[in-house]
Amino acid sequence: MLAADIEKYRDHLKGKDRDAIIEIAVENYKKFSELEIRLTENEKSSHEMFLEFDSMKTLLASRKHEIDELRRQITHLTGINISQTQEMFGRSSEKTKDIRAEALNGTDCADPLDEDAPSDEEEGSDPGRSPGKGKNAGFPRSSSGKSHETLHEAMDKLPRHYYYEYDIDELNKKYGEGNWRFSFWEGYETIEIVRQQTYCKVVLKPIVFSTADLDLHRIPYEGRIIPKSPVSSSLLALLLCERGNMYLPFYRIEKDEDRFGVPISRQTMTNWMIYVAQNHFKPVFNYLAELLKLCPYQQCDETVYNAIMELTHQINYVWTHRTSELYDTNQIILYFFEPSRSAEHLLRFFEGLINHVDLSSDAYGAYYTLEDAFDGLIEICGCFMHVRRRPVDSIRSSQKSLTDEELKQLPEMKLIEYISRLYTVENASKDLSSDERLRLRQTDSKEIIRDLMEYVDTLEENNPQYSDKFKDAIRYIKNHRESLERFLNDGNIPIDNGASERSVKPVASIRKNSMFSYSACGAESIMIVLSLIETAKANKAVPYYYLKYLLEEMSKAVIYGHPYNIEDMVPWSEAYRAYEHDQRFNVSISGIPPENEKPRTPKRADIKTA
Repeated sequence: MLAADIEKYRDHLKGKDRDAIIEIAVENYKKFSELEIRLTENEKSSHEMFLEFDSMKTLLASRKHEIDELRRQITHLTGINISQTQEMFGRSSEKTKDIRAEALNGTDCADPLDEDAPSDEEEGSDPGRSPGKGKNAGFPRSSSGKSHETLHEAMDKLPRHYYYEYDIDELNKKYGEGNWRFSFWEGYETIEIVRQQTYCKVVLKPIVFSTADLDLHRIPYEGRIIPKSPVSSSLLALLLCERGNMYLPFYRIEKDEDRFGVPISRQTMTNWMIYVAQNHFKPVFNYLAELLKLCPYQQCDETVYNAIMELTHQINYVWTHRTSELYDTNQIILYFFEPSRSAEHLLRFFEGLINHVDLSSDAYGAYYTLEDAFDGLIEICGCFMHVRRRPVDSIRSSQKSLTDEELKQLPEMKLIEYISRLYTVENASKDLSSDERLRLRQTDSKEIIRDLMEYVDTLEENNPQYSDKFKDAIRYIKNHRESLERFLNDGNIPIDNGASERSVKPVASIRKNSMFSYSACGAESIMIVLSLIETAKANKAVPYYYLKYLLEEMSKAVIYGHPYNIEDMVPWSEAYRAYEHDQRFNVSISGIPPENEKPRTPKRADIKTA
């Protein structure tokens, strides 16, 4: 109210008597009371509205948080779905060109039915090795790279049998009797194979009558592989190769052998495998483990493999130990079944270690406990394949189709480019010696690593714009920088653990076809067999002949007590080389139809006489 209005109202009251002023005051009081009541009601209503507004505001914030969380989960699950789809139906290549094509097109660029497409091996994960040296240098050794031998080159190494195919009557009918002759012969080559011959071998040993004591004497028979069992080394080696090299379950082998007239139950085959693995093969397996422990460069990995009667742990594992793929020595690949994934296996395997070991592995914490447990005798070397896999998965999990320029600006792609440059150097050094490879790493790779680490230091691992997988990649590099850079100082250390991961594939194949083993003893036995097979393959030995050789030689020692030299039981030994050579020769001359003689052109008299 204005001051003039107040003065005007005061003048109005001055002209009133006492009763009139009282009436005016009462009226004003009534109005004030009504206004006060109305104000109280308004305040009460306003307070309720304020509480309701505050509640709505809180609910809105909660709903916004839930929406953000749901969006994050949708993005995460979408990424998982894309990754699983990629694993099931796409190629597993992490090559830069393939990732770029997928990101630009928004799809997997590979044709899963293309038989001529490149293999799924990791880019650069196969640096290779230099030719063998040392006392075993003459023996053909494994190469983790692909064989470039053609089929026709392989045919030149096979024994050749010549068959002259002709029909005198047909030639006389076509050209006239006496009007033709053989000019020269044109050859057509095919590769023929005969399924293994199955027969019952009966060995007759003489019963000798001695005139000295007038008594009969039996000549002992030492040809049993398993006591009181008719199984032979050839049959058992075949069954074990089908189980451990072709990854077939025994129930399929049982049906296949039954079709060829050899009914052997799967339980019998399992019992045979366990017996020879624990009695014949285990001494060789343990010897190979001791040799591997002495190797200064090793690789290790683990995978799930269950034995249903192993009740101490719900999930069981197989640990893969092997010599480093770059180290110039005979390769050893071993598999150990263990109830759990704890570090107890690693501590037990390396117990009594006296020499330094550079162990390539992933970043599983159990491996890093070895560094402290063995006071620096073991040093863990990191894996750039695991580094690269994280940004690759981050790009693959994105639903966006990007332009080439947008793709170049992604931090994931920049990280992949650095790693791709590292593998380019490694690929260039795969045929070099360790010293030459080290010099190349000290110049080219070291500079790339420096640029890579400087770039990673600029990335904030908690940046909300980054995907969870890319944040994990940043943390992985920062946390394991020392182990990742260790390959720069030694040409024998691989840049990744790819060889070990490839060595896990046979276990995964057995698990896929058989799912599990029944007992821990059965799981241990199949892993011993698999170890001998994969070690034989890594040293260019034929698994069938190697298992057959071990069955024959070790049965003489285990069952009949003959002494043996354990050094002759490895697949690169001269004794085994000679055995395999003889076996190949015997197979090449047995079971093959005889050749026929080269004919001459028949004379007229020959024709008339015929």
